[in-house]
Amino acid sequence: MNTYLMLGIAAFLSTGEASFTDKDARELCEHFGCYDATNHAKYIKEFGNKITGSKSSGWKLTAPGLNAAAELVKS
Repeated sequence: MNTYLMLGIAAFLSTGEASFTDKDARELCEHFGCYDATNHAKYIKEFGNKITGSKSSGWKLTAPGLNAAAELVKS
C-alpha cells in the first residue's frame, strides 16, 4: 500500500492530481521488490478509504490517502 500512496503523492506534487495507472503502480512495486503476483489483489482490497479506483480505470488518492502519504513522507 505504501508504494501506491507514494506514487499518488508524487503524481499530486507533479501534476496537481493524485491519480496514477495500475500499470505504473505495479511496475513500481516490482522495482522495489514488493510485488507479489499471488496476493496483489488481496492487498489492493486493503486500501480502505485511502485509495479509490480500479485496475482498469486507474487509482486516485482520497483525502485520507493524501494524509497517509504525507505521514509517510514525514517519517
